[in-house]
Amino acid sequence: DVYKRQAALNLLSIARHSLGKTLPSAASDLGVAVWTAHACLQGALLNVAANLSEINDGQFSVQVAKEVDHIKKMAAYYKGEFDNVFYGQEMFLMLD
Repeated sequence: DVYKRQAALNLLSIARHSLGKTLPSAASDLGVAVWTAHACLQGALLNVAANLSEINDGQFSVQVAKEVDHIKKMAAYYKGEFDNVFYGQEMFLMLD
């Protein structure tokens, strides 16, 4: 699961940093990749949150909850960065 979460975060980062470096017509494909990776992460985090209450090791639960929070913040950051560029002025400047 750690590798899947990291892979999804890496995909978000790569897609964000690829925007503007590919053909403008590929921007929507990058958007699909970003939104899919973000949904994948959200689904995984929902699963972890749902099962976390079943774990009796308080210290482990706190550690996992912190990791979940960190992943949520990173995913939101990368998705937000992409959305800002794609929907913001930067995207339109890249098309000139």
